[in-house]
Amino acid sequence: MRNLKHRLNKGRCCTLVLLFARKTARLILIVSSLPTLVFAESVVPTQGANNLSVKIAVMEEVVVTATRNSKIRLVNPYSVDVVTADDIALSTNDQLADLIGRLPGILITDAGQAGQKRIRIRGEEARRVALLIDNQEFLDHREVGVPLLVDTSRIQRIEVVRSPASVLYGPRAMGGVINIITQREATRPVEFDLRTTYNGATNGLVIGAQLAGNKAIGDHASFSWDVGGSDNKQRLRETPVGQIERTAYENSGFNSSVAYATGNHTIGLGYETFKSASEVYVEPVVRFTPPFLDFVIDAPQRDREKVRVDYHYDPASEVFQSLKFDAYRQLSDREFNTFPSMSLAPGLNLDTSIISVSQLESYGMNLQTDWLLTESVSVISGLQWVDDEVNQNRLRDVETNGVITESGSQLDEARLGSLAWYLQLEYDIGNFSFLPGVRTYKVDGEMQVSNHFANLSSFSDDHTVGSLAVVYAPTEASALRASYSEGYIYPSLFNLVIGAFAGATFVNPDPNLLPETSETLELGYRYQASAWSIDAVLFQTNANNYIDAMRCLPTDGCIGARDEVYKNIGESRSHGVEMSLDYQSDNFAFRSNITWLKRRKDYDGVETWDSGVPQLSGSISAEYASMIKDMPVAALLVTRFESESNELVATRRGAKLETNPGYGVVDIELRLQPFESVSMTFVGANLADRTYHSANENLWAPGRHLRVGFSLAL
Repeated sequence: MRNLKHRLNKGRCCTLVLLFARKTARLILIVSSLPTLVFAESVVPTQGANNLSVKIAVMEEVVVTATRNSKIRLVNPYSVDVVTADDIALSTNDQLADLIGRLPGILITDAGQAGQKRIRIRGEEARRVALLIDNQEFLDHREVGVPLLVDTSRIQRIEVVRSPASVLYGPRAMGGVINIITQREATRPVEFDLRTTYNGATNGLVIGAQLAGNKAIGDHASFSWDVGGSDNKQRLRETPVGQIERTAYENSGFNSSVAYATGNHTIGLGYETFKSASEVYVEPVVRFTPPFLDFVIDAPQRDREKVRVDYHYDPASEVFQSLKFDAYRQLSDREFNTFPSMSLAPGLNLDTSIISVSQLESYGMNLQTDWLLTESVSVISGLQWVDDEVNQNRLRDVETNGVITESGSQLDEARLGSLAWYLQLEYDIGNFSFLPGVRTYKVDGEMQVSNHFANLSSFSDDHTVGSLAVVYAPTEASALRASYSEGYIYPSLFNLVIGAFAGATFVNPDPNLLPETSETLELGYRYQASAWSIDAVLFQTNANNYIDAMRCLPTDGCIGARDEVYKNIGESRSHGVEMSLDYQSDNFAFRSNITWLKRRKDYDGVETWDSGVPQLSGSISAEYASMIKDMPVAALLVTRFESESNELVATRRGAKLETNPGYGVVDIELRLQPFESVSMTFVGANLADRTYHSANENLWAPGRHLRVGFSLAL
């Protein structure tokens, strides 16, 4: 793997702690798995006595992301889900995407990179989903969207909003929001967590360790801190069709933060870094189809570094409830290389090397105030500023029959900034709650430096989006809700002024692109009883001005004859149903998440329902918990499924229909808690050894394999 070990070993933090923890964890996993049967994954509670008792998703759980304030799930006006700290602690997956993927409406995509999975919501591409880390967005201007590059050792919970949230979270939340919350609230002077998992499909090991503490200073102040890191090494993936080449990956993370609270004021500082390197799998039908002799892609660097500051003020006022301020600087470094080799004619071979090195420097700030004007009227208002600057150097060498015939570089620097003001009102009257919201954007940017384009373009836009939600709660256990949400996403810097390579083809930018927009309607119902709960929603989304790459016309002024260009050519119409149904008795629980989705796309005048999205997907599980000689034990049987999907794909030779047959797999899991502070999970996935992959993944899923998880909390 090109430069893989060099890039990840450089600058690795907490080396001694992680080395010791890795050796200890490997020994524990090997010893503990010897007498154990093969079982599969689930969502598991952790700390405390009898952590493995049966639990279901309760509607009383507090969610912050959907409305930017605390609101229980039962009366939340939008489609929300939560992955709790209990869920995360004993998950045996080495990537967060696989855990989030169990939720309704969620699809996973990998773009051929096993270590950099991304999330789609209700069929929307990953680049139309906002990824937040502690309410601050992790940005990426590329077409494939943002991978989940997060240090898993410190994640406390994940909140997912499955509908447009552009009013509260900005222009990349058109498809929804994933908010990964890492800030820990330690309650003792010193706390320690160790989490490790072993994956038999890749012979890979993940180890994460976290130290944290909280100390009172006098009667009215406290100081808290945490520091930790993680290390993840995964080798080639084993599947029923054999080992898949170029699927190895590695990543590592380090984090630290401090916070000081006194009276009504809290201020915090944080630093985090994440380093990732991944091989890229290219399907043989693409890699070796004439004129290609070979086509290799490599992603040796995908790193992130971030510094942040937070301030929270809770005034002793009945009207002015709180003030929250946060700011950050984030660097994202990326190297992405392509090496196409082609035979253009007998005896005429062309070998091309395209090495792209880029850095995205982002600054962001958000100021939010919460007001309670009367007992029934509350207001959230805020000001958000984001400024992105992309610097990219692309080196391109061409060899003809082994002799360099072309060599050059493309240097581009571009900036995109936005300033937005948002407001959300909540008015309660009787059993009804009304939540109107509005956000006004001002966007501007320009190409600053380029040796590739003669015209240094500039661009700007002003736009306003709105939302309206109504919640009717006739009883304390039920709620009906309806909402209308507008989505908005401004074209990226690569769309507007830089351009990008799609394989060996250059896609030209267009500074005159229009923003993508959407409108979503939802109608939902939630009910929570002592034994069961239901969360169901009907939704419809209409989206316009989708940006995609098209073959260049003579009037487009493209650089090369085989080039493509970004254009506003697409629309989509989606509708569907999402439903979660849970039942529990004293020791038994039944859980189901089911999504029915139809998505029509209209690209360049071609209208089709064959959009590559499965109509039916979900998971169903049955769980039993008991005590064996005073040790909590739980067993779970789960099935995951996806229906057949078809996608009409445009090629140079015309439209082509591609079919994914769907799948159904069965997993089984055993969870043990031998001590109050120790939990173990044994997972046997894909017990029938099915050959499959989901509709939006390029890689075959692992075959029958064992995963083992170990969690220690002191």
